[in-house]
Amino acid sequence: MSRKNIVSIIAAVAILLLAIAGMKWMQSMKKNPKRVDNKQTKTVRVAPYQPSENSFKLPVYGRLTALKKSELYSEVNGILLPTSNQFLEGVSFKKGQTLLHIDDTEARANLMSEKSNFLNAVSKVLPDLKLDFPDEYEHWRVYLEEMDLNKPTAQIPVASDKKAELFLTSQGVYSAYYNLKTSEARLAKYMVRAPYNGVVTESNIKPGTLVRSGQKMGEFVGLGSYELEVYVSTRYLDFIAVGNSVDLSSPEGTQSWTGTISRINYRIDSQTQTVGVFILVNGNDLRDGMYLNGQLSGIHLANSMKIPRKLVFDNNHVFTVINDTTLEKSQVEVIEFVEEEAIIRGLKSNDVLVMQTIAGAYPGMTVSTQKASEE
Repeated sequence: MSRKNIVSIIAAVAILLLAIAGMKWMQSMKKNPKRVDNKQTKTVRVAPYQPSENSFKLPVYGRLTALKKSELYSEVNGILLPTSNQFLEGVSFKKGQTLLHIDDTEARANLMSEKSNFLNAVSKVLPDLKLDFPDEYEHWRVYLEEMDLNKPTAQIPVASDKKAELFLTSQGVYSAYYNLKTSEARLAKYMVRAPYNGVVTESNIKPGTLVRSGQKMGEFVGLGSYELEVYVSTRYLDFIAVGNSVDLSSPEGTQSWTGTISRINYRIDSQTQTVGVFILVNGNDLRDGMYLNGQLSGIHLANSMKIPRKLVFDNNHVFTVINDTTLEKSQVEVIEFVEEEAIIRGLKSNDVLVMQTIAGAYPGMTVSTQKASEE
Protein backbone atom coordinates (compact mmCIF):
# COMPACT_ATOMS: atom_id res chain seq x y z
CA MET A 1 0.00 0.00 0.00
CA SER A 2 1.45 3.33 -0.99
CA ARG A 3 2.09 6.15 1.34
CA LYS A 4 -0.62 8.23 -0.34
CA ASN A 5 -3.31 5.63 0.32
CA ILE A 6 -2.33 5.32 3.98
CA VAL A 7 -2.63 9.08 4.42
CA SER A 8 -6.14 9.04 2.79
CA ILE A 9 -7.37 6.30 5.11
CA ILE A 10 -6.04 8.07 8.19
CA ALA A 11 -7.74 11.31 7.08
CA ALA A 12 -11.10 9.54 6.54
CA VAL A 13 -10.94 7.89 9.96
CA ALA A 14 -10.12 11.23 11.58
CA ILE A 15 -13.04 12.93 9.88
CA LEU A 16 -15.39 10.12 11.04
CA LEU A 17 -14.18 10.39 14.60
CA LEU A 18 -14.64 14.15 14.56
CA ALA A 19 -18.22 13.74 13.25
CA ILE A 20 -19.08 11.23 15.98
CA ALA A 21 -17.60 13.48 18.63
CA GLY A 22 -19.60 16.46 17.27
CA MET A 23 -22.85 14.52 17.37
CA LYS A 24 -22.32 13.46 20.98
CA TRP A 25 -21.47 17.04 21.95
CA MET A 26 -24.67 18.32 20.32
CA GLN A 27 -26.78 15.65 22.03
CA SER A 28 -25.27 16.56 25.36
CA MET A 29 -26.23 20.18 24.78
CA LYS A 30 -29.91 19.31 23.97
CA LYS A 31 -32.25 19.46 27.04
CA ASN A 32 -35.00 16.89 27.41
CA PRO A 33 -38.50 18.57 27.43
CA LYS A 34 -40.47 18.37 30.62
CA ARG A 35 -43.42 16.00 30.55
CA VAL A 36 -46.79 17.80 30.85
CA ASP A 37 -49.60 16.02 32.63
CA ASN A 38 -52.76 16.75 30.54
CA LYS A 39 -55.09 15.00 32.96
CA GLN A 40 -57.45 17.56 34.55
CA THR A 41 -60.00 17.04 37.32
CA LYS A 42 -63.39 18.66 36.70
CA THR A 43 -65.09 20.60 39.44
CA VAL A 44 -68.81 19.94 39.73
CA ARG A 45 -71.56 21.57 41.74
CA VAL A 46 -73.23 19.21 44.20
CA ALA A 47 -75.96 19.24 46.82
CA PRO A 48 -77.10 16.69 49.39
CA TYR A 49 -80.23 14.67 48.66
CA GLN A 50 -82.71 15.99 51.22
CA PRO A 51 -86.23 14.61 50.69
CA SER A 52 -89.21 16.61 51.90
CA GLU A 53 -92.86 17.27 50.96
CA ASN A 54 -93.27 18.93 47.58
CA SER A 55 -96.44 20.51 46.23
CA PHE A 56 -97.11 21.08 42.56
CA LYS A 57 -99.84 21.49 39.97
CA LEU A 58 -100.42 18.33 37.99
CA PRO A 59 -100.65 19.07 34.24
CA VAL A 60 -103.54 17.39 32.41
CA TYR A 61 -104.80 17.44 28.83
CA GLY A 62 -108.10 16.49 27.26
CA ARG A 63 -110.85 17.19 24.73
CA LEU A 64 -114.13 18.98 25.41
CA THR A 65 -117.49 17.29 24.97
CA ALA A 66 -120.73 19.26 25.04
CA LEU A 67 -122.71 18.46 28.18
CA LYS A 68 -125.92 18.56 26.12
CA LYS A 69 -125.44 16.57 22.94
CA SER A 70 -128.10 14.72 20.94
CA GLU A 71 -127.73 12.35 18.01
CA LEU A 72 -131.00 12.52 16.08
CA TYR A 73 -132.42 9.30 14.57
CA SER A 74 -135.73 8.96 12.76
CA GLU A 75 -138.34 6.69 14.33
CA VAL A 76 -140.72 6.93 11.35
CA ASN A 77 -140.68 6.84 7.55
CA GLY A 78 -141.57 9.75 5.29
CA ILE A 79 -140.45 12.65 3.12
CA LEU A 80 -138.57 15.42 4.91
CA LEU A 81 -140.37 18.75 4.59
CA PRO A 82 -138.68 22.19 4.50
CA THR A 83 -138.76 24.29 7.69
CA SER A 84 -138.28 27.99 8.39
CA ASN A 85 -134.75 27.37 9.66
CA GLN A 86 -132.75 24.88 7.61
CA PHE A 87 -131.25 21.93 9.45
CA LEU A 88 -127.64 22.60 8.42
CA GLU A 89 -124.29 22.66 10.22
CA GLY A 90 -123.79 25.89 12.14
CA VAL A 91 -127.49 26.88 12.24
CA SER A 92 -128.70 27.78 15.75
CA PHE A 93 -132.09 26.89 17.20
CA LYS A 94 -133.86 27.93 20.37
CA LYS A 95 -135.54 25.45 22.68
CA GLY A 96 -138.87 24.31 21.20
CA GLN A 97 -138.14 25.37 17.62
CA THR A 98 -138.74 22.81 14.88
CA LEU A 99 -135.55 21.09 13.82
CA LEU A 100 -137.03 18.55 11.40
CA HIS A 101 -140.50 17.92 10.01
CA ILE A 102 -141.35 14.67 8.24
CA ASP A 103 -144.55 14.46 6.19
CA ASP A 104 -147.21 13.24 8.64
CA THR A 105 -150.31 13.26 6.40
CA GLU A 106 -150.98 9.55 6.79
CA ALA A 107 -150.22 9.51 10.51
CA ARG A 108 -152.56 12.46 11.11
CA ALA A 109 -155.36 10.70 9.24
CA ASN A 110 -154.86 7.58 11.36
CA LEU A 111 -155.00 9.74 14.48
CA MET A 112 -158.36 11.25 13.47
CA SER A 113 -159.68 7.77 12.82
CA GLU A 114 -158.65 6.65 16.31
CA LYS A 115 -160.25 9.75 17.84
CA SER A 116 -163.48 8.94 16.03
CA ASN A 117 -163.42 5.38 17.36
CA PHE A 118 -162.82 6.62 20.90
CA LEU A 119 -165.64 9.20 20.74
CA ASN A 120 -167.99 6.56 19.38
CA ALA A 121 -167.08 4.16 22.22
CA VAL A 122 -167.66 6.81 24.90
CA SER A 123 -170.95 7.94 23.34
CA LYS A 124 -172.28 4.39 23.33
CA VAL A 125 -171.65 3.78 27.04
CA LEU A 126 -173.09 7.05 28.36
CA PRO A 127 -176.74 5.83 28.52
CA ASP A 128 -175.72 2.70 30.43
CA LEU A 129 -173.54 4.70 32.78
CA LYS A 130 -176.45 7.04 33.52
CA LEU A 131 -178.62 4.13 34.58
CA ASP A 132 -176.16 1.81 36.32
CA PHE A 133 -173.34 4.14 37.44
CA PRO A 134 -174.73 7.66 37.85
CA ASP A 135 -171.62 8.88 39.70
CA GLU A 136 -169.38 7.86 36.79
CA TYR A 137 -171.81 9.19 34.21
CA GLU A 138 -171.36 12.85 35.14
CA HIS A 139 -167.52 12.63 34.86
CA TRP A 140 -167.67 11.04 31.43
CA ARG A 141 -170.36 13.42 30.18
CA VAL A 142 -168.21 16.47 31.03
CA TYR A 143 -165.12 14.79 29.57
CA LEU A 144 -166.92 14.15 26.26
CA GLU A 145 -168.23 17.73 26.03
CA GLU A 146 -164.76 19.27 26.67
CA MET A 147 -162.93 17.02 24.23
CA ASP A 148 -161.30 19.00 21.34
CA LEU A 149 -160.44 17.12 18.16
CA ASN A 150 -157.62 19.55 17.38
CA LYS A 151 -155.86 19.21 20.74
CA PRO A 152 -154.11 16.29 22.45
CA THR A 153 -156.54 13.98 24.21
CA ALA A 154 -156.85 14.63 27.94
CA GLN A 155 -156.49 11.93 30.57
CA ILE A 156 -159.72 9.93 30.94
CA PRO A 157 -161.62 10.00 34.24
CA VAL A 158 -160.50 7.48 36.82
CA ALA A 159 -163.27 5.04 37.72
CA SER A 160 -164.11 5.05 41.43
CA ASP A 161 -166.10 1.83 41.17
CA LYS A 162 -164.52 -1.50 40.20
CA LYS A 163 -167.69 -2.65 38.45
CA ALA A 164 -167.77 0.55 36.40
CA GLU A 165 -164.15 0.02 35.41
CA LEU A 166 -164.89 -3.55 34.25
CA PHE A 167 -167.94 -2.32 32.36
CA LEU A 168 -165.92 0.35 30.51
CA THR A 169 -163.25 -2.20 29.70
CA SER A 170 -165.78 -4.66 28.28
CA GLN A 171 -167.23 -1.93 26.05
CA GLY A 172 -163.82 -1.16 24.56
CA VAL A 173 -163.52 2.36 25.98
CA TYR A 174 -160.07 1.88 27.48
CA SER A 175 -158.82 0.03 24.39
CA ALA A 176 -160.00 2.85 22.12
CA TYR A 177 -158.38 5.45 24.42
CA TYR A 178 -154.97 3.82 24.47
CA ASN A 179 -155.04 3.22 20.70
CA LEU A 180 -155.69 6.94 20.37
CA LYS A 181 -152.79 7.85 22.68
CA THR A 182 -150.50 5.55 20.69
CA SER A 183 -151.42 7.34 17.48
CA GLU A 184 -150.78 10.72 19.14
CA ALA A 185 -147.36 9.58 20.31
CA ARG A 186 -146.51 8.32 16.84
CA LEU A 187 -147.64 11.55 15.21
CA ALA A 188 -145.33 13.53 17.53
CA LYS A 189 -142.33 11.63 16.12
CA TYR A 190 -142.82 13.29 12.72
CA MET A 191 -141.91 16.65 14.26
CA VAL A 192 -138.47 16.94 15.94
CA ARG A 193 -138.09 20.01 18.14
CA ALA A 194 -134.97 21.47 19.77
CA PRO A 195 -134.70 20.10 23.34
CA TYR A 196 -132.56 23.11 24.38
CA ASN A 197 -130.80 26.13 22.91
CA GLY A 198 -128.07 24.85 20.63
CA VAL A 199 -126.56 24.49 17.19
CA VAL A 200 -126.51 21.81 14.50
CA THR A 201 -123.07 20.19 14.24
CA GLU A 202 -123.95 17.42 11.77
CA SER A 203 -126.65 17.23 9.08
CA ASN A 204 -127.14 14.10 6.97
CA ILE A 205 -130.40 14.83 5.11
CA LYS A 206 -131.99 17.47 2.89
CA PRO A 207 -135.65 18.49 2.40
CA GLY A 208 -137.43 16.35 -0.18
CA THR A 209 -135.49 13.17 0.59
CA LEU A 210 -136.99 10.00 1.99
CA VAL A 211 -136.26 9.40 5.64
CA ARG A 212 -136.27 5.81 6.86
CA SER A 213 -136.85 4.56 10.37
CA GLY A 214 -133.54 4.20 12.22
CA GLN A 215 -131.69 6.58 9.90
CA LYS A 216 -129.35 9.10 11.53
CA MET A 217 -130.48 12.59 10.60
CA GLY A 218 -127.81 14.62 12.35
CA GLU A 219 -126.39 15.91 15.59
CA PHE A 220 -127.45 18.80 17.82
CA VAL A 221 -125.42 20.22 20.71
CA GLY A 222 -126.17 22.74 23.45
CA LEU A 223 -123.92 25.73 23.95
CA GLY A 224 -122.14 27.02 27.05
CA SER A 225 -121.65 23.90 29.19
CA TYR A 226 -118.94 21.34 28.48
CA GLU A 227 -117.11 18.46 30.12
CA LEU A 228 -113.38 17.80 29.81
CA GLU A 229 -112.19 14.22 30.31
CA VAL A 230 -108.59 13.85 31.50
CA TYR A 231 -106.63 10.86 32.78
CA VAL A 232 -104.77 10.95 36.08
CA SER A 233 -102.34 8.41 37.54
CA THR A 234 -103.73 6.34 40.40
CA ARG A 235 -100.96 7.68 42.69
CA TYR A 236 -102.79 11.03 42.74
CA LEU A 237 -106.30 9.75 43.54
CA ASP A 238 -105.96 10.69 47.20
CA PHE A 239 -105.38 14.33 46.24
CA ILE A 240 -108.37 14.91 43.94
CA ALA A 241 -112.07 15.07 44.80
CA VAL A 242 -115.35 16.13 43.27
CA GLY A 243 -115.70 19.90 43.63
CA ASN A 244 -111.99 20.75 43.30
CA SER A 245 -111.28 23.68 40.97
CA VAL A 246 -109.04 23.26 37.93
CA ASP A 247 -107.18 25.94 35.96
CA LEU A 248 -107.76 25.46 32.22
CA SER A 249 -106.23 27.16 29.19
CA SER A 250 -106.16 26.88 25.42
CA PRO A 251 -103.14 25.10 23.87
CA GLU A 252 -101.85 28.49 22.71
CA GLY A 253 -102.21 29.90 26.22
CA THR A 254 -104.19 32.91 25.00
CA GLN A 255 -107.44 32.05 26.83
CA SER A 256 -108.15 30.65 30.29
CA TRP A 257 -111.10 29.24 32.20
CA THR A 258 -111.81 27.74 35.61
CA GLY A 259 -113.39 24.29 35.75
CA THR A 260 -114.69 22.06 38.52
CA ILE A 261 -114.25 18.30 38.93
CA SER A 262 -117.79 16.94 38.46
CA ARG A 263 -117.13 13.19 38.67
CA ILE A 264 -114.34 10.62 38.86
CA ASN A 265 -114.52 7.27 37.11
CA TYR A 266 -114.41 4.27 39.44
CA ARG A 267 -112.75 2.02 36.84
CA ILE A 268 -108.94 2.06 36.49
CA ASP A 269 -107.32 1.41 33.12
CA SER A 270 -105.34 -1.79 33.64
CA GLN A 271 -102.71 -0.91 31.02
CA THR A 272 -101.93 2.71 31.93
CA GLN A 273 -103.00 2.62 35.61
CA THR A 274 -104.88 5.86 35.12
CA VAL A 275 -108.41 6.91 35.95
CA GLY A 276 -110.75 9.21 34.05
CA VAL A 277 -111.55 12.55 35.71
CA PHE A 278 -114.35 14.72 34.31
CA ILE A 279 -114.12 18.50 34.62
CA LEU A 280 -117.16 20.74 34.13
CA VAL A 281 -116.44 24.09 32.46
CA ASN A 282 -118.69 26.85 31.13
CA GLY A 283 -117.90 29.41 28.46
CA ASN A 284 -119.49 30.86 25.32
CA ASP A 285 -116.13 30.83 23.55
CA LEU A 286 -115.67 27.06 24.02
CA ARG A 287 -116.41 24.49 21.30
CA ASP A 288 -117.28 20.80 21.25
CA GLY A 289 -114.14 18.81 20.40
CA MET A 290 -111.76 21.58 21.51
CA TYR A 291 -108.54 20.55 23.31
CA LEU A 292 -107.60 22.21 26.60
CA ASN A 293 -104.65 22.13 28.97
CA GLY A 294 -105.30 22.00 32.68
CA GLN A 295 -103.57 22.04 36.05
CA LEU A 296 -104.82 20.16 39.10
CA SER A 297 -103.64 21.90 42.27
CA GLY A 298 -103.25 20.50 45.76
CA ILE A 299 -100.91 17.58 44.90
CA HIS A 300 -98.51 16.90 47.82
CA LEU A 301 -95.69 14.34 47.52
CA ALA A 302 -93.84 13.25 50.66
CA ASN A 303 -90.20 12.05 50.72
CA SER A 304 -89.35 13.64 47.39
CA MET A 305 -87.03 16.29 45.97
CA LYS A 306 -87.23 18.71 43.06
CA ILE A 307 -84.23 18.90 40.75
CA PRO A 308 -83.65 20.40 37.28
CA ARG A 309 -85.18 18.15 34.65
CA LYS A 310 -81.96 18.12 32.61
CA LEU A 311 -80.13 16.20 35.36
CA VAL A 312 -82.18 13.06 34.67
CA PHE A 313 -80.81 10.81 31.92
CA ASP A 314 -81.62 7.32 30.64
CA ASN A 315 -85.20 7.94 31.85
CA ASN A 316 -84.53 7.38 35.56
CA HIS A 317 -80.85 7.92 36.41
CA VAL A 318 -78.80 10.76 37.91
CA PHE A 319 -75.15 11.24 38.79
CA THR A 320 -74.01 11.15 42.42
CA VAL A 321 -70.52 11.54 43.89
CA ILE A 322 -68.83 8.95 46.11
CA ASN A 323 -66.19 10.07 48.65
CA ASP A 324 -66.19 13.54 47.05
CA THR A 325 -64.08 12.20 44.19
CA THR A 326 -65.87 9.65 41.97
CA LEU A 327 -68.97 9.87 39.83
CA GLU A 328 -71.60 7.15 40.17
CA LYS A 329 -74.70 6.47 38.06
CA SER A 330 -77.65 6.12 40.45
CA GLN A 331 -81.18 4.95 39.68
CA VAL A 332 -84.10 7.00 41.03
CA GLU A 333 -87.88 6.97 40.86
CA VAL A 334 -89.08 9.88 38.75
CA ILE A 335 -92.51 10.71 40.17
CA GLU A 336 -93.35 13.53 37.79
CA PHE A 337 -91.85 15.92 35.26
CA VAL A 338 -93.21 19.43 35.84
CA GLU A 339 -92.12 21.88 33.16
CA GLU A 340 -88.35 22.33 33.70
CA GLU A 341 -88.23 20.32 36.93
CA ALA A 342 -88.32 16.65 37.89
CA ILE A 343 -89.61 15.33 41.20
CA ILE A 344 -87.61 12.28 42.29
CA ARG A 345 -87.23 9.90 45.19
CA GLY A 346 -85.21 6.74 45.88
CA LEU A 347 -81.79 8.01 46.98
CA LYS A 348 -80.46 7.76 50.52
CA SER A 349 -80.65 10.82 52.70
CA ASN A 350 -77.57 13.08 52.26
CA ASP A 351 -76.35 11.25 49.15
CA VAL A 352 -74.31 13.77 47.17
CA LEU A 353 -76.27 14.71 44.07
CA VAL A 354 -74.60 16.32 41.05
CA MET A 355 -76.50 19.54 40.24
CA GLN A 356 -75.15 20.27 36.77
CA THR A 357 -74.74 18.49 33.46
CA ILE A 358 -71.20 17.28 32.71
CA ALA A 359 -69.99 16.85 29.14
CA GLY A 360 -68.50 13.40 28.63
CA ALA A 361 -69.36 12.24 32.14
CA TYR A 362 -69.14 8.53 32.91
CA PRO A 363 -69.33 6.32 36.02
CA GLY A 364 -65.95 6.20 37.79
CA MET A 365 -64.86 9.62 36.52
CA THR A 366 -62.69 11.53 39.01
CA VAL A 367 -64.09 14.94 39.99
CA SER A 368 -63.76 17.55 42.65
CA THR A 369 -66.86 18.94 44.30
CA GLN A 370 -68.20 22.36 45.09
CA LYS A 371 -71.42 22.95 47.01
CA ALA A 372 -74.04 24.56 44.83
CA SER A 373 -74.70 27.17 47.54
CA GLU A 374 -71.03 28.33 47.41
CA GLU A 375 -71.25 29.66 43.85
